[in-house]
Amino acid sequence: MKLTKLMLAIFLVGPACEATRVDDGDLGIAGLDAATDCDPYLICGDALTCVDGLLYPSTCGPDNCDAPIGPCEVKCDPTLACGDALTCVDGLLYPSTCGPDNCDEPIGECDDPPKCDPTLACGDALTCVDGLLYPSTCGPDNCDEPIGPCPGECDPTLICGDALTCVDGLLYPSTCGPENCDDPIGPCENDCDPTLACGEALTCFDGLLYPTTCGPANCDDPIGPCPGECDPTLLCGDALTCFDGLLYPTTCGPANCDDPIGPCPGECDPTLICGEALTCFGGLQYPTTCGPDNCDDPIGPCPVQCNPNLGCGDALTCVNGLLYPSTCGPENCDAPIGPC
Repeated sequence: MKLTKLMLAIFLVGPACEATRVDDGDLGIAGLDAATDCDPYLICGDALTCVDGLLYPSTCGPDNCDAPIGPCEVKCDPTLACGDALTCVDGLLYPSTCGPDNCDEPIGECDDPPKCDPTLACGDALTCVDGLLYPSTCGPDNCDEPIGPCPGECDPTLICGDALTCVDGLLYPSTCGPENCDDPIGPCENDCDPTLACGEALTCFDGLLYPTTCGPANCDDPIGPCPGECDPTLLCGDALTCFDGLLYPTTCGPANCDDPIGPCPGECDPTLICGEALTCFGGLQYPTTCGPDNCDDPIGPCPVQCNPNLGCGDALTCVNGLLYPSTCGPENCDAPIGPC
């Protein structure tokens, strides 16, 4: 009886102890075969993570066999306040401490040394580097642009005229420009400086008459042609002609001593908002501060403004068909002595 019970126990236990091998793929878990480099059992943080342009639901990215949930969204804020220092992020060089967070584009790779640093403290002295003139002692190292070529050989003993002169885009205090070793006093901005101190005397420059000794150098507009430089006997064509924004009745413009008849067509805007004050422009008086710019017609000649203290030349001068006893014409309050 005992032998029978023992044989029955061996029979029952035998089949239950046989081992069965199950392949990894039969478990239905992606990534457990040797061909992949991820582990679904990794413990990951609960935060979206961007890897290789793809967005994953945890801090492990693809390392825990998660599939990407979409592309990474570019998130930047152009209103961020950033420091003025070059910054390296992910191998790329950015112009501020924010890197790409303020939507700046990279300016190069981090491996490339920066060519300039706008935060450098530089001295206020013109500096010549590689033939170009820079406004500070840093030259191009603080990202300044050159303001012109370096002055060449010069002679400080030269005798120069006392007039501002523009050379290669730079303004010099004398007619010698850089030839007498003067430093430029600034860039040529429209070749004039409205802050210049000028003498109160009419001056002729390039055939045009200016109200001060500076001519156009102080940004004054010409007040007409130079005295004696127009000829009323000229034969002119009967066609309206535009000269310096003013319309003349013949093809000679002001060369035959004609007065302008108004502004040039197409150079005015009747919708301009103007002040209610009489304004003198080109020797003609207009009813608003816009002058001819709002297409108003002149209401007459400008009132004569003269200075009896002007220093004038002793030569008869013809102005607007009238003969005056000096080169100042009516500007020194002389009365005409007759027709031209």
